[in-house]
Amino acid sequence: MPKTILVYVQHLLGTGHLHRTALITRALADSGFDVTVVSGGAAESIDFGKAAVIQLPAIKTDSAFTDLFDEYDNPITDDFKHARTSMLLQVFNDATPDLVLIETYPFGRRQMRFELLPLLQAITRKKSARPIVACSIRDIIQPKSGQKRIQEILDLLDRYFDYIFVHGDKSFIEFDRTFPAAGSFKDKLVYTGYVTKPLTGAINTAGNIKSILVSAGGGAVGQKLYQTVISASKLSPGQRYDWHILVGNNLSEVDFREIQAQQSDNLKIERNRNDFIDLLCQCSVSVSQGGYNTMMDILVTHTPAVIIPFEGRSEQAPEQEQLIRARAFEKNNMAKLLREKNLTASALLTAIADCENSGSPPLPPIKPQIDINGASWMAAFVKNHILWRC
Repeated sequence: MPKTILVYVQHLLGTGHLHRTALITRALADSGFDVTVVSGGAAESIDFGKAAVIQLPAIKTDSAFTDLFDEYDNPITDDFKHARTSMLLQVFNDATPDLVLIETYPFGRRQMRFELLPLLQAITRKKSARPIVACSIRDIIQPKSGQKRIQEILDLLDRYFDYIFVHGDKSFIEFDRTFPAAGSFKDKLVYTGYVTKPLTGAINTAGNIKSILVSAGGGAVGQKLYQTVISASKLSPGQRYDWHILVGNNLSEVDFREIQAQQSDNLKIERNRNDFIDLLCQCSVSVSQGGYNTMMDILVTHTPAVIIPFEGRSEQAPEQEQLIRARAFEKNNMAKLLREKNLTASALLTAIADCENSGSPPLPPIKPQIDINGASWMAAFVKNHILWRC
């Protein structure tokens, strides 16, 4: 019988966690594992390949990550939490997995501990039949404030987790860049390489087409970028660009229609498309917030890019993940960074011009050479080093 893997993923605001997990899941299923995915965010049209997908009652949050809501924007209740927890535990019992892969937790998704702690406790009670437990985490996390929170993470890792899969390249960005206590679990830490989509066509060859592809992930926090691009499309001094804005599904239909109504001869506005990576290959410059998955697509396609990282709405606890990665890309001549606080139509046009003038696609060779085979490498590692004896 094939080995069984249970994957838990919860996206709250954007869809990046879900897309990355889907790529990993497909690689695991293609390697012969029987994979079940439990998804706790809003249902999305994402390809999980041969894996079975079980949708929990959806939970989402606001841009400040302070409160949790159901799909109808109602605050979640204790009864709601109890129902989700019961459903998750039932899926675990039915799947009888050899490996449980939990995305982000305990480094993040602390809001979901109401169901994840009971799951981990149920796993521990299996004793001799206990499945292996692993965390799936991107290379950069939101830095933790306070030793108490850091110690909580370390305690959970020590008590429940066997592996921590970091989806990055140690030679480019080390995990301890944003989690300095990583040395405490170095024996469990495994770098998989970056998780990227396979590129079926040629790398970026757009040259002087002057087409600008604009994206903001799920779209929930992309309004400022969208409106700035619309303003820039009316300026374009000295040269004409063709602009193409992709709007994420997390932006309401009402807000989307208001933005789409501002289309013009040189500005196309539509919802996100499944062929995003192909569009990157055809554009001259990408403009985005620089989420993990978008940056990986830029890396694979060699597309010149302007990155405007989302930095949150709180000056006391700003979001840093996208900014840290964008700085690393700019340092290696792989992107142009424009801070959100400096974003204006004229500043955007200047950044695009600077990006174009830095060299024709493809960009100069990447230094250091970055590992981009994270999904397939992880599947092989699980097959040859973790579950081969189960």
